[in-house]
Amino acid sequence: MVKKTEDVEVIWARRQESIRGVLKLIRVMLLAVQKHSLQTEIQSQVSAPELWILWELNRAPGLRVLDLAKAMAIHVSSVRTMVMELEQRGLIRSLVSIDNPNVTRLSLTESGRYLVEEAPGPARGVIVDALERLDDPALERLVDALQPLIATMEYTDNAAALKPLAELLNHKGITVARPFQRGA
Repeated sequence: MVKKTEDVEVIWARRQESIRGVLKLIRVMLLAVQKHSLQTEIQSQVSAPELWILWELNRAPGLRVLDLAKAMAIHVSSVRTMVMELEQRGLIRSLVSIDNPNVTRLSLTESGRYLVEEAPGPARGVIVDALERLDDPALERLVDALQPLIATMEYTDNAAALKPLAELLNHKGITVARPFQRGA
């Protein structure tokens, strides 16, 4: 009977070590995102998601807001807000399509092009950069491993899937339910 108890304790200890290992990896990953975001803001005076927009427009001038939203996997309204800010700052310009007056195409100004060239990399963020460097099987395994983790978590909000990661990590705009208060 002693052997079975030892086996259970060893299995439990290994599981706890695995949990701590994953937690440490997530912390390292999130800190990398925060450091990159801060470095981007300090060095280029734009947020990490704004830099990504500029990078996409440098790579493919004439994109629409919808194209940027798809490329960045974020909500169109988030992109639209950032595009307006970048346009006000003189980094991008909007051009109404000659073929279709309902379509607006975006391009960089000279200032925008210069900023992209001088900005710290990776322009699309450290996570996207790392994901791009994974081979297909590793990427598929990562997706398969993350789905059950997310499915078992509390406080998940599927709307977060379409928000810039840098925005999620700064606590702005996050609301939580009020805790129970006695006598309230």
